[in-house]
Amino acid sequence: MGRQVSTMIKLDGFPRVMSARHVADAYGVTAKTVVRWEAQGRLKPDFRTPGGDRRYLRDRIEQLLNGDAR
Repeated sequence: MGRQVSTMIKLDGFPRVMSARHVADAYGVTAKTVVRWEAQGRLKPDFRTPGGDRRYLRDRIEQLLNGDAR
């Protein structure tokens, strides 16, 4: 039998609090797609800055990338 290779995606190179642009880069999509996912209920920002910018926690994005959305 072959060895099982872990496919766990880690975002160590990204900041702990991520902008929509960082999330887009992690998924390989555009920031506009991230905003669309929010509108569809697929992704929810953890908070917004005083200026209204969306922010996501890196740990939550790792969970989503690894199929462990809670």
